[in-house]
Amino acid sequence: MLLFSTRRIFLFSGVLFFYLLMAFGGFFSFLSDSLLLSVACFLIVGGLSFLYLLQNNRADITTVSLFFSLATMFLSVGALRSDDPLYAFEKFDALVIVTIVAFVIAAKLIRSFGQDRFWRCFIGVALVVLFLTLIFKANFGFFDRSVRYFINGPIVFGWLMGFSALVSYMQYLKGNRYSFLLVSGVFAVAVVWTLSKGPLLALLVASLYVSLADRRGRVVLIVTFFLFVAVFGVFFDQIWTFLLDSRFSAFLRVVQPGTAAPDWGSVGIRQAMFFDSLQKIVANPALGIGLGNYHYEALFYPHNEHLEVFLELGVFAGVVHLAAVLWLLCKSNMEYRAMMIFFLVCSSFSGDMGYLRFVYVLGFLGVTFANKPLMSPSTQISYTVLSPLKLEKIQ
Repeated sequence: MLLFSTRRIFLFSGVLFFYLLMAFGGFFSFLSDSLLLSVACFLIVGGLSFLYLLQNNRADITTVSLFFSLATMFLSVGALRSDDPLYAFEKFDALVIVTIVAFVIAAKLIRSFGQDRFWRCFIGVALVVLFLTLIFKANFGFFDRSVRYFINGPIVFGWLMGFSALVSYMQYLKGNRYSFLLVSGVFAVAVVWTLSKGPLLALLVASLYVSLADRRGRVVLIVTFFLFVAVFGVFFDQIWTFLLDSRFSAFLRVVQPGTAAPDWGSVGIRQAMFFDSLQKIVANPALGIGLGNYHYEALFYPHNEHLEVFLELGVFAGVVHLAAVLWLLCKSNMEYRAMMIFFLVCSSFSGDMGYLRFVYVLGFLGVTFANKPLMSPSTQISYTVLSPLKLEKIQ
């Protein structure tokens, strides 16, 4: 097969669009100065998506229809009470429209090319984005966190790099190809480069989940532990100085009784918003405070997306959200469950409600392809994955 065959170009283009859609998180935010144009674009995209679904898999139609109905119902009630209808619409766009379109695109590509090829192409797209980001940052401030990381800010870029590291690591566990382990390390270094603590913690939690369920993964954990101890012992002074002088020093102080002044903008402000949100939930339990109405100092969301659902849409909407997430976790296979866990941890520390698209897109894919082959038809193999809950046979 030629390197630039039509099928490969089509797959790469589709996965690139999927990546950018998830990264940008909205079709209409760039049209914020024209609400009528945004609504017109919404109707066009929605209509085309519906026509496409009519010719697509029935399971996809059921999943999308149920999600659209429930999400629209809760978000519409919240939007009617919003002080900023445009911001409310942007949340609807990022959570509902992007989730539906991204899921439909990914599901179509996976059915056409197989899950293995889809996620390997995703790794390739992420490497291209990382390369372009390195060039961009080299020109505009390589270690300046206030400078955008090409497409996204440091936090969302860290999310996507951490997720790419996790996907690469799972590819290594499936095929024992050390190139994927190396690429996973490259993405992990990119996460450290952003100095974002959330995606680093999420990567650690999700990697532990998949590693403990796989023999090679447990070997990687043991080797990594002893390698870390050795490197830390040899370069203790340099590493300790770096930790104390970086944003990661909050990890060392957060276990202490109180946080230091430098932690206020990262840890302290999140703690304050958490308790402030709880007070507002207690005061407005039924319908919440309204979509997009949260304010704390100069911030417009509480940096915990699950708490934000309870806060702005009410307790009933929050319970439905948690129940849906738990159901998706239980019905997904181990790989998609790990992907969801990664973004569930990330979304507990940053981002507004619109970023829940990551959780729902991966959850819908996990339910849809839980019992489907992970390999493309031309490269199918049989192997066993040990899940903490059950032994799953994947062909």
